[in-house]
Amino acid sequence: LHQVSHGDDENDGEALGPLSMAAMNAQANLEDNIVVTFASSESLSEMTVLVGDDHECVSQTQDHSSSRSTSAEDFPRVWLDYLVASSHREGNRLQLSLRAARLTVFSHKRLEVLSSRHPFRWFLSVTIFRLALALIALLLLFAPPQDTAIWSLARVGQAQDAARLFRFTARKLRNGLSGSEISFPGIETFGLLRGSCLVPRYPAGDASLGSDAHKREVAGAAMTLTFDVPRSFDGWYFVTSNASSEVSPVEFTLESSDDGERWWVYVMPSMMALQRVSSVSSGQTVAAQDFSRIDTPPQPLQLVEMRWSSLACLWPAYAKILERTLKGLGLLAAVVCGQLGRFRASIQMLCLGFFLAAMLSISELVVLLRSCNLRMDYANLIEALTVVWIFPCPLILHDCLALELGAVSSAILLLVKAALRSGGAYFHLFFLLFVLVLLACRERVRSVARRAAARHQSELAKVWQDVAPPGDDSTLQDLDALVVKCRKNSRKPAYLRQFRLSYLKGSDGNIGIELDRIRSLEGFSAMKRNRSPSTHASFGAFASCADMALSDTKEITCFDQLYAQGVAMQRIVVDKLSAIVEELRASCESTAELVETPMKSIEASYDKILRKYDGAVTRLTDLVRQSIVFERVQDITACLRALHEDREVVVVSVKNRLVVSNEVESLGHVRDVRLKVRVVTEQSRFYGTSAFICELRLVLASMQAVTTPAMLEDLKSYRRLHQVDLRGRIALLWSRLKARCSLPRPRREHISKLSKICAEVLVDTAKEVGSFDSLYKSTARCLSNTQRHKDLLRLRCLFAGDILGTRLQELRHAIKKTGVSSVLFTSIPCTLALQKPVFTLLLLAGGAFYSYYAFGPGGTWQEVSSRHRFSVRAARMKVLQRRGVGQQAAGE
Repeated sequence: LHQVSHGDDENDGEALGPLSMAAMNAQANLEDNIVVTFASSESLSEMTVLVGDDHECVSQTQDHSSSRSTSAEDFPRVWLDYLVASSHREGNRLQLSLRAARLTVFSHKRLEVLSSRHPFRWFLSVTIFRLALALIALLLLFAPPQDTAIWSLARVGQAQDAARLFRFTARKLRNGLSGSEISFPGIETFGLLRGSCLVPRYPAGDASLGSDAHKREVAGAAMTLTFDVPRSFDGWYFVTSNASSEVSPVEFTLESSDDGERWWVYVMPSMMALQRVSSVSSGQTVAAQDFSRIDTPPQPLQLVEMRWSSLACLWPAYAKILERTLKGLGLLAAVVCGQLGRFRASIQMLCLGFFLAAMLSISELVVLLRSCNLRMDYANLIEALTVVWIFPCPLILHDCLALELGAVSSAILLLVKAALRSGGAYFHLFFLLFVLVLLACRERVRSVARRAAARHQSELAKVWQDVAPPGDDSTLQDLDALVVKCRKNSRKPAYLRQFRLSYLKGSDGNIGIELDRIRSLEGFSAMKRNRSPSTHASFGAFASCADMALSDTKEITCFDQLYAQGVAMQRIVVDKLSAIVEELRASCESTAELVETPMKSIEASYDKILRKYDGAVTRLTDLVRQSIVFERVQDITACLRALHEDREVVVVSVKNRLVVSNEVESLGHVRDVRLKVRVVTEQSRFYGTSAFICELRLVLASMQAVTTPAMLEDLKSYRRLHQVDLRGRIALLWSRLKARCSLPRPRREHISKLSKICAEVLVDTAKEVGSFDSLYKSTARCLSNTQRHKDLLRLRCLFAGDILGTRLQELRHAIKKTGVSSVLFTSIPCTLALQKPVFTLLLLAGGAFYSYYAFGPGGTWQEVSSRHRFSVRAARMKVLQRRGVGQQAAGE
């Protein structure tokens, strides 16, 4: 078949004008004939080619010029142009472009996005920032210091080799003596731990009994134990001296040797679990970084045991390693989620990693405080509490205060580490300076935008003084009273969202039923509940498709579907407003004039969805916007009253910005009356767009005249930069935290209302399934051009993304529900079996078994790689014949 490939790709998705291309639709009738229809957007002529069983082609031409006006009324040309433009592209191309537009927006407006509601998510969309986070994660996992790196986890608590000689040397006493000034080791005795046994036994018995035969020698600051046979050990003990605690050791070394020439030094900072083992030769001085420490002064004649295999002493070393590992894994998970476009999940992974690391740090400090006679590190405790309560863990609630919280946490940690002389102060200083530079740049951009908005606001105030009615006039009071009345009747939810609402045949002409369905959807959407895909046996053809592509909340989450609804509603809204304006002109001699405004551009829609709504397509409510211009304020009141009383127009929200009561709140907005409306007509109900929200501006002509594109751009920039001020950010974060901490207390009336909403939505969904099923079955039999175009536009408005792709997913889910025999006894059993979870698990198990068999211990790979390798204790080579000598060497 012919493939339409004309047109400009950059204009795809816009409200295109008349196109000089043809849309080809192929359908098969019930008589096994192929009907190929060419529908031209200009002449609407149809050429049908019938191919029968005898392969004879008969061309028939039918002229529809006589019915051109009727077709234009039923199906406007702009809708046909949209179908033609979208027929040669993917069904979800706009949604994919929306995901890729985040980097474009950030590259053009780097400093402006710092003032958005989610600045940290914008940083995660930048490749350089993700690479920096990945580098920091790799440094946390594998970089020095080696004692807390991930590969040192296997060395913690490792059993030590047996030795005959053990030496304890005091390096520094509590009274300040060190080195050669020490004449006494400061302890009564020391020994080894093997399991729960003390070697040698304490209190000392007969040293010559059993296998504990040993000899103790004291020479200056050193005490040496010599055993007859090598001893293995997993800890050690010492008994403090009976003298004053001032002569007890603060720094010491514990060494072992088997021959007295090479000594192994066991490094235990703060008497923690064994950190590392270094070697020195006889007579060589031990380095100061290999000294072990005793921080808490012990009691006289106190037995202190250090079991390297006990959890109390092993946990601090494990905790330090796992803390770094969790931070690194959290950063890596955030980078991976950011690469996949899951920016909210990336923040959750980052906060989860740092939260678990902080909990490990706190548990480490608790263990150090309660056991092993160790030193407390208060800098780590304050850092853990800062991570949990200030930065970055609170970002999981809302990251609007990312820069402020980062600066506060860095300043606190910098002061603490500088006061306690702990490590890591330079890193916090660098991070604090980096955040302060970003804050300064952001405030600079905000101040420039604030001055421009204030200048434009003063210009609008001067115009309003010239056209405002006198103070004793009741026009403004009537307008305010009408606005309050509209607000009471609108029942506006917390957040406006776009929904799709399919056509129900039983609700013809009843607007109340449509309004009840919309209110049920708004209440059900606030519950944030999604239903799992239903079984295919209980519903019709489109049941699984509807359940899988759209949740029961019926929110529009695909921009392609939202744009299709916008194209359909653009003409419907214009026709409805034109009728209202004509009625106002005829009835009350109003000065109303409808200024037809095109749809919001795709680039502007992307910018608003990403920057204001954080990628939530369903919250874009000004894709279709229109303006009505008036000469007098009383005409605005009359138009608003007409909109409120019209049974086909539902006022969702209304804002009166003509009279400024708060200069700060009105800064950045044009003086007008702005409404969010739904147009519920027979056409909108048929296409499933009766719940679509449009924006309507009621503005004075004098205000419209002074409003230039430059002014609108400056005001828009100000609104973007001042979406959430500091007070609003703190209030928002506190409300999120309070909501998480407070326990829900459901009331009986709330439960009753919730169950009623659930029942209404589920019943409504069952009715819609029948509507979808009849639509799907009737589409293949419809041979009318106009009806086929209507059905196609209706499908694009009701279903998200690529309809055929969604249908294919429906078939895959249907295969999962069928029996095994229905899959195996087909012409493509292997292809269909891959859709079954059982066969997928079998393939994964087979792959895992093969990998273990080939690359596991003793596998094929090791057998091949270790071939011709032998383990020997001695090797001998015997020369049998020399080169150039014709006789064998007979042993000489």
